Amino acid sequence: DASPTVTTVSTANLTHTYTAYGTYTVTMVATGPNGCTATTTLTVIFERYVGASFSVPIAEMSGCLPLTVNPINASQNANTYVWNFGDATPPVTTTSFTPPSHTYTTPGNYTITLVASNSCNSATSTVSPIIVVDPPVVNFTANPVLGCSPQVVTFTNTSTGVSPANNYS
Repeated sequence: DASPTVTTVSTANLTHTYTAYGTYTVTMVATGPNGCTATTTLTVIFERYVGASFSVPIAEMSGCLPLTVNPINASQNANTYVWNFGDATPPVTTTSFTPPSHTYTTPGNYTITLVASNSCNSATSTVSPIIVVDPPVVNFTANPVLGCSPQVVTFTNTSTGVSPANNYS
C-alpha cells in the first residue's frame, strides 16, 4: 500500500492500518545474531463492501404451475450467493454470478431472497410476490350431441379456475 518499510529490533507485534481495498503482499525479513536472514511472505486481502441486487423478468412474476423463474443477478463485489426461493426447497449456495433457475410446483405467493457475500460482509435483496396459481380446468358439455342439421346446440361451460372469460372455437 505504498507505506514505508518498517524496521524494528524488537520481536513485538506490529500493527498496520490498510485504508483501501485490495490484495497486499507483506514480507518479513528476520536477521539472526550471526547476520543470517530468513524471509517469509503472506497475502492479506481486503474486499469491497457487497451490494446485493437482483430482478425477476416481469413475465415470470406470476403464472400457472409449473412456473420457472430465471433471476437476473446485479450484485456487486460478492463471491458467494445464497438463493432462497421461499417454497421450502433447500437454499442454493453458489459462487457463480449466474443465478440458478427455479421451478415452482405448488401454488402460492413466494418471496425470493438473495444473500450475497464476500469475506468482508454480506447484503440481502428480496423480490416478491412471485404468484403461482393452478391452471384452469377446462370442461364443457353440449346438448344435444346428436341430431339433424339444422340443429341448435347449447354449450354449457363447467370449467373451474377461469378468469375472466372462456373462448370457444
